[in-house]
Amino acid sequence: MPHRLPRRIPDDRFNELFAALRHNRDRALLAFWVSNGARASELLTSRQRDALPGEQLLGVIRKGTRAYQQLPSSPDAFVWLRLYQEEAWRAGVPRGAHEAL
Repeated sequence: MPHRLPRRIPDDRFNELFAALRHNRDRALLAFWVSNGARASELLTSRQRDALPGEQLLGVIRKGTRAYQQLPSSPDAFVWLRLYQEEAWRAGVPRGAHEAL
């Protein structure tokens, strides 16, 4: 089996990309994607109950198997998520375990 190098982006380019993002929602999504490798569709279907910042886990429904899986995620991703949630809740987005994350 051939050995492929993992895809990567240099740190300085990642920092430029992250700084260019305008919304905490986008920063949270990028931080989760980089830290746990979940697909965008998996991240976007997570519910509020699926985020476990104390355990640094984010639950997603996997694309292929449709199985629920908790993925380890970076603490920074949860910080950006919380900043986004506070903004959204102030704007009237509903709260609740079954609501979209």
